Amino acid sequence: MIFISPFETCSVLIWNVKVGKKKVFRASMRCQGASLDLAIFSPRSIKSRIDENPDDPMPIPPILPIATPAPSTSKAKQSTLDFFVEGGKPISKVKADKLDKQLIRLIVKEYNPFSIVEDKEFINFVKLLCPTYKLPSRKTISNGLLNAICNDTVDECRKGLDKVRYISLTTDGWTSINNESFIATTVHFIDEEDGDLKTLLLGCSRFEASHTSVNLGEDLKSKLQLWGLEGKVVCVTTDNASNIVGAIAQCRFRQMGCFAHSLNLIVKSCLQLEDVKKVVSKIKRTVMFFKQSTVALQRLKENQRHMQMPELKLKQDVETRWNSTYDMVDRFVKNKEPILTTLVVLESAPTNFHKDEWELMKGLIAFLEIFHSITVEISTEKHVSISKLPLLYGFMNDHVKMCTNEYKTKALQDVGRILSQQIADRLLKVVTTSHVCEAVLLDPRFKELGLEVIKMDVITKEKVKAKLVDYHNKMIKCNPNSDQKLPSNSQKKSYWDAFDKNVSTKRPSSSAEANAIIEMDKT
Repeated sequence: MIFISPFETCSVLIWNVKVGKKKVFRASMRCQGASLDLAIFSPRSIKSRIDENPDDPMPIPPILPIATPAPSTSKAKQSTLDFFVEGGKPISKVKADKLDKQLIRLIVKEYNPFSIVEDKEFINFVKLLCPTYKLPSRKTISNGLLNAICNDTVDECRKGLDKVRYISLTTDGWTSINNESFIATTVHFIDEEDGDLKTLLLGCSRFEASHTSVNLGEDLKSKLQLWGLEGKVVCVTTDNASNIVGAIAQCRFRQMGCFAHSLNLIVKSCLQLEDVKKVVSKIKRTVMFFKQSTVALQRLKENQRHMQMPELKLKQDVETRWNSTYDMVDRFVKNKEPILTTLVVLESAPTNFHKDEWELMKGLIAFLEIFHSITVEISTEKHVSISKLPLLYGFMNDHVKMCTNEYKTKALQDVGRILSQQIADRLLKVVTTSHVCEAVLLDPRFKELGLEVIKMDVITKEKVKAKLVDYHNKMIKCNPNSDQKLPSNSQKKSYWDAFDKNVSTKRPSSSAEANAIIEMDKT
């Protein structure tokens, strides 16, 4: 029991406090804004005091006058994030592992160097986000985390590929900036669970052997064996080089030439014409002049602004980039007026262009525009494009004929002639192959109409029907009683029996050919 001075409007707060292994009582009095700690007693001391002197009152600590503190003039400050986070508990191992994996993804997918973990500002950034997370060292990343996450990713991909029955491949070679040769192989398949088209990189490894058909074929076989994909390959898409075509034939796989690569070769053929080559070379020199001269480039920008035209940068042709010549000429023509004005006033400028050269550029853009658009459309990983090929073949032929009729100069007539010839030579054989035609027929967007342009609709339909008939015949052999009715549980005769018997005698029997036709009509 605790006694307090009888101040007005006062209150006493009593609570238990644990000090070490002992519990004590603590009392605090609040009186008109002032507060005072009265006493601290242990339960044992209180009990002993009462036992010894049951009639004596408990001693009351002296009550000292305490001045009421003046109201604070300082503003209340909002607690910062550091107040709650800094000095807190370390993050759990599960959380640390998640952060490590995300760091590896940041490095791998965004092409960041391992040294990013040593960058001062990156370290400060991570500390602000999670002060208790310790960044791994470069050595830990390269020797530990990277290999572990790579192995986990490989296992995940392998599990997904084990469920797949049919795949297609793409493979190509390239040379690094250090003149090292690499071979990349990609697998494409449809996920049977969600129906999405998936793509996985099987490998991109250094290839030190000579690029013969035998060596390339053995490399492809080893990758398929490593991933357990033997017997699942439907088709392999490659460029049109003879060594890789021979390698696919050696593996006895169906080979499909890269359509976009074929388009690039067609365009290059017309750029070899003498008149076209002269104009393209002159454009290259002029673009290089503007890129090397700051004075010329500044004057070009001033003329663009003065003519209220967009400040479009000139593009340079790159030998290894598809459509780069088209992009260069197209951008050059769009800047025609500013370029002409700038070249006139500069003393060291290249020779200006005359009217016939501008007309040739304009016609060349018109011819090549469709090749540029189709290359962009066909270069996709998320959509099936093989069923478009015959239609695209027809579109290109019609476009080239239209441009040939419109532009009558000798140079552009030669362009039209070369393009038409190259389209037939390089693409007709591709778009009339059986797997392309079957893909068109089974595509519900096109069906027979997609094959009329190459006159393969009737032949392809008969081939597909024959395959479906063969499939249905095999299914009947495997399940000979599949068409028989299940015995009825009821032995009683029904008044429908006579009618059902009459219908069954007049209804034509189901055949494999009829089922094949029905199946094709479903698409």
